[in-house]
Amino acid sequence: MSLFRALRLTAQIPQLLLFEIQTTLSASVGVIKRYLGYSTEESESRIRMALMDNEGPCHRFMIVGLGNFPHPETRHSIGMKALDNFTTKLGLTWENVQGRQGGLLCRTEMDFTGVEGKDEKELTQIYFFKPKSLMNICGGNVARTAKSLGLMSDSIYLIHDELDLALGKVSIKNGGSANGHRGVLSCMSDLKSRGLWPKEVADTDGIILPRLRIGIDRPASKSEIIPYVLGPIPSHEIKVTESAVEKGMDLLMRHIADRVKRRIQETRKQTDIT
Repeated sequence: MSLFRALRLTAQIPQLLLFEIQTTLSASVGVIKRYLGYSTEESESRIRMALMDNEGPCHRFMIVGLGNFPHPETRHSIGMKALDNFTTKLGLTWENVQGRQGGLLCRTEMDFTGVEGKDEKELTQIYFFKPKSLMNICGGNVARTAKSLGLMSDSIYLIHDELDLALGKVSIKNGGSANGHRGVLSCMSDLKSRGLWPKEVADTDGIILPRLRIGIDRPASKSEIIPYVLGPIPSHEIKVTESAVEKGMDLLMRHIADRVKRRIQETRKQTDIT
């Protein structure tokens, strides 16, 4: 039995213990020795190998809800609201990771294959993350968490507010520029600086740091933008916002499902060839 599977199946060990061990590698080698029995020299590489062990789900993603953590009811925090609504429906529980430098994390496994009796490797593991920092400097929290989970930018989705979409509209962007969104810019910068950005597009399925954009509309004057995005969602917009959030999460999950199905098909083709 693999280490990662053993950790997941051992009831005495908390659900996110492996994540907690990874995030304290440099500060607490004793914790690693206690739970895993690794030497200092091999600890980090062995844990990352265990996390990616081929006996567990090989399709892994992290969905990040962007916003200002202390102000969850504003337009600018609609990405966090989307995660809150979705994870509540799934009955998931948030856990603190990395203290003030981290955020809230939870995870689930989903089946996008529609095939009964499938190999566990064809399940999809999804992490949901809300950084505790303010929007404009959230990249460090996102990058640290992604690195601890062994995820590159092509497996990370961002959810954020979008001024250039009408209220209630949603869309997926497969990558490209941040279009001036400072939260997205912060994530791009820190993911690149920490080596979590693919060197070649050919190493991916062509999708790098995809984003779910949720429309909040744009105020008439440029000078009104900051108070507009930082202001609370008014009562007459709540219903359409809730509907947009639900539509957006459905769209995002279909996007992940399509990518997983393409990966499985490609893997099977390569297997048939060999």
